[in-house]
Amino acid sequence: MSNEKKELNNNNFFRGISNTVDRVLGEGYGDNKNSQTRSLLHSTYHNAMFVITKNPRERERAKDQYAKGFGGNTDNLKKYDEKHFPKKKENTKPKKK
Repeated sequence: MSNEKKELNNNNFFRGISNTVDRVLGEGYGDNKNSQTRSLLHSTYHNAMFVITKNPRERERAKDQYAKGFGGNTDNLKKYDEKHFPKKKENTKPKKK
């Protein structure tokens, strides 16, 4: 696996479709950020992007999107990034004079 942190595919066309579905369903969503319909739509999109791009971060984002509507852990992408792309520790030792 590459050490390169690939960005997620946030396609504007797909976002437009999602926004249209949001408007059409309106109150049918209830809370649209936690809607099962919306979470399935976004989870499916990120799973498809994983299959197409082979970017494992897409799979983790798909899990997060699914969890928004169906409960569960929503920190999958964050945990994946922390494990695979740890931040470098800053040198905290005082400088010698």
